[in-house]
Amino acid sequence: MGYTGTDGLYFDYSGWGLGSNGSASGPSVGINQQGTLRFDFLGGSVAGVGFLMNYAPAFGPVSLVAYDAGHNILEQYELNATAPISSNAFQFRGIQMGAANIASFELTSSGNPSPMFRSMTFTAAVPEPETYAMLLAGLGLMGALARRRKQKNLTV
Repeated sequence: MGYTGTDGLYFDYSGWGLGSNGSASGPSVGINQQGTLRFDFLGGSVAGVGFLMNYAPAFGPVSLVAYDAGHNILEQYELNATAPISSNAFQFRGIQMGAANIASFELTSSGNPSPMFRSMTFTAAVPEPETYAMLLAGLGLMGALARRRKQKNLTV
């Protein structure tokens, strides 16, 4: 996974002041000004992405956008500045799709300091039943060819 971001990113930082949401503790990543943090899934698209997040409610909303490989928007959410996040707590936020088509996602901050997150997770694709059927058919075909080759070698 790769990432890019605007100036003002803080990594492994503890002790953010988040207005009425208190001060978050523990290592996290934050955007300390208006800006965007983008994550690209370099190993292939994923079916879901999520993370623990907190932000200062007084500084405006935070947007979360998921893109496909062609940079088309799959889903977009604006997290209202008055979201139900309790003081000093991180809440889970994320996007889940029915197929593994999330190639990247962005977090955009509209205020200062906001947002901060940690413990990102993502869901790889789960093979469909048809994939298993093709695998079994291929293994059966390989077994039949090996058996035929063995019988041919015995008769020569």
